[in-house]
Amino acid sequence: MLRRYLLLVSTCLALLLSGASAFAQSEVLVSGRVTSKSDKGPLAGTEIYIFKTVGDGLYEFDRAQQMYESGYVPEGLFKYVMSRQDGEYELTIPDSGSLIFYKHPFKPVFVKVRGRNNIDVVIDATRILDEATVVAEGKKMTKKGKVVGFGNKFAVKNFPYFIKKEKLGDVEGPGRTNARLVTQLFLINADGTDTLEYFTPRVYDGEQFHQTQYHWRRDSLYQLAEHMPRLTADKDSLMFNIQFNVDHPEELYFCKAHIWIEDYIKTYYCDTLELLNTGRVSRPFQFLEYSLGYGELDPMEYYKEPRRERIATPKTMKLKFKVESAQLDMTDAQTVASLDSLKNELAVIVADPASVLKEIHFHGFASPEGPYKKNQDLAHRRTATVKENVLSCLPSRTLDRVYSTSRGEVSPWALVAEHLEADSQLSDAKSVRAIIAQHPQDIGAQGFKIRKLKNYKRTIVPYLRDLRMVKCEYIAEVSRFLTPDEILARYNSDPDFATGVKDLTLNEYWHLFKLIKDKDELEKLYKLALDASLKLEREYWALPANLLAVNKLERKELDTLLLKPFINEQRTLNYSEMDMQTGVRRTVNADAIIVNQIMMFMLAKNYVRAEEMSSIIASKHPMLRAVVRCIGGYMDFANPEDRQLMEKISQSSPRNKVIMNLYAERFDSTTVNALNSLPADDALTLYLKAQRLCLQYSNQAMLMRSADFNREEDPDFKHPDEVEFSMDEPIPYSVYEVAYIYLKRCFEKDRKFILTAKADADINEDLLNDVLGIKREKK
Repeated sequence: MLRRYLLLVSTCLALLLSGASAFAQSEVLVSGRVTSKSDKGPLAGTEIYIFKTVGDGLYEFDRAQQMYESGYVPEGLFKYVMSRQDGEYELTIPDSGSLIFYKHPFKPVFVKVRGRNNIDVVIDATRILDEATVVAEGKKMTKKGKVVGFGNKFAVKNFPYFIKKEKLGDVEGPGRTNARLVTQLFLINADGTDTLEYFTPRVYDGEQFHQTQYHWRRDSLYQLAEHMPRLTADKDSLMFNIQFNVDHPEELYFCKAHIWIEDYIKTYYCDTLELLNTGRVSRPFQFLEYSLGYGELDPMEYYKEPRRERIATPKTMKLKFKVESAQLDMTDAQTVASLDSLKNELAVIVADPASVLKEIHFHGFASPEGPYKKNQDLAHRRTATVKENVLSCLPSRTLDRVYSTSRGEVSPWALVAEHLEADSQLSDAKSVRAIIAQHPQDIGAQGFKIRKLKNYKRTIVPYLRDLRMVKCEYIAEVSRFLTPDEILARYNSDPDFATGVKDLTLNEYWHLFKLIKDKDELEKLYKLALDASLKLEREYWALPANLLAVNKLERKELDTLLLKPFINEQRTLNYSEMDMQTGVRRTVNADAIIVNQIMMFMLAKNYVRAEEMSSIIASKHPMLRAVVRCIGGYMDFANPEDRQLMEKISQSSPRNKVIMNLYAERFDSTTVNALNSLPADDALTLYLKAQRLCLQYSNQAMLMRSADFNREEDPDFKHPDEVEFSMDEPIPYSVYEVAYIYLKRCFEKDRKFILTAKADADINEDLLNDVLGIKREKK
């Protein structure tokens, strides 16, 4: 029965010797010394587990933090050494690997190697046995018995549980020397339909019970009980500390505990306790004020050189021919202008010593009315006429090198329907399409019936004239650099460049990033430039990737993979490395790239990865590092570096000073002065004032009701029922009543704070219910 409640992790010790061959090359020799934090002495026999990647090590470190008291052995592939009598060790490891230092039963230490050759490690070897502690990350500030949320982490500290005597039945007391007490914690989703995680159980054996159990291999709880205090007769309560990480901190989670006591014969006590409900959580940094901006690369550092270009230029000419003839009507001004324009362009290319005309192609069209074969022959002859006319202007030495073609075809009636639809002539277009559907393969039959339509001469005939055209496309090879104006003109002249049908050079993309102003069009260019860079240079181009990332961040659109090709977490900021395949040096971990990737992780609410990456830019962007560590829950008052970061945030604005002081449980004049410097009538200011009083009297509604509010803390405070009259002393109000007024005014100014307060454990629940008019019996 007991085992039905447990999820136990068992690992074969033979794994310690396996997996060595799976490690990659590029290993470094690492040595160092392991010492105790308390007496600075060596820690002999420290187990050092070696992982080939940081990700593998982080996965195991999460397990190690849960299992270290009961005995931890990693899973999967790893290598293993132990520190010597003097605490010294030596090992080889991939330069991108990671280490876990573990000395049972103390908290493990995780280290990223990052190519270092010397790593000294200090382990806190002070033996503390907290009852029912799952993760004792104790230096975090967590309110007693209150759920606290930091980034992806939720925690509750010192949550008391008193064993219920009424559930004991005939048993005199819970603690017996021949009994076992077990607590099993587990995490479930919002509706209770899925158990997301089981934590390592805590087992308290009475001395007699423990000594009489079978060998620990047959009793899976024996080893867990070995390192826990013994169950004694006076045991009547438990203290729970719990911390867990989730991928989606905005969702609702519950953490519960099964508690039972059994002897040799039966289970004589069983209860289930709700330890943690993330629906009402203390989130101390939810109002943190910061503006970090996005990282921008210097375009000149990512300039792409121009190269010899093959330029394809299309021209559509509106030409008039004599009726049923292949001869051009040179009396038509538009015909002459079209021919002269094309001839002039070709003459410029021929005269330019940096340009060579390579190809010229003519494609003529006839309208579909009349016999098909006759129209097709006419299209061929008209195209040949135009070709002869245009090429006559070119010198013979040029013609000898130019590849030219001509072809003619009859435009289909479907093209007539498309033109009608484009001009909203929907009824006539429908009639044309119906006839085409009746005779899909017979263009002659189509034309015969279409000419009988009522509106044929008035509506359809004008569109036939537009189908009689000749298109010309010439290709020139230009060895000079195109100017920005030429690049823009070429881009605008052909829509195939904007859709990616035709390729632009990387140099042209570089110029267009500055020349194009429309954001949507720019975003298409960024994507096309990324594809082109991979095709031409076999690697992605950082400039358009970062520009695209900024666009996405501005829209709050998530993409944590976009910048990944330009990041190497084993390298320092702005690290220049050689690409072994191309022999070209490139920069990884560019400042702007790292900043924007951190922003992406923050947007994804992946504060673990954001904090890891912020270490790369810690010296250059201390404020970003500080904000990430605060929101992610990594700040530690005992750490001098973190204290400096928190002070930097505190000094950045009066609001941040209030928030940091409340986090540190500092309710003195510095907090009061900072509150009074905020906009007095702002809803957030009123909320923070109420929150400060609730925190000062944390979970003590009765004391709040009896304590007098110090009017000097807020000289501008006015009670709505207060009548001004001459008095030597101001009217006294309780702290509870003042907090009530603050909260009520806040909700009146901005109702969104009602939802905020309902989910905020830093607001006294009784006070909130009173403000909202919720009767106590209905809570």
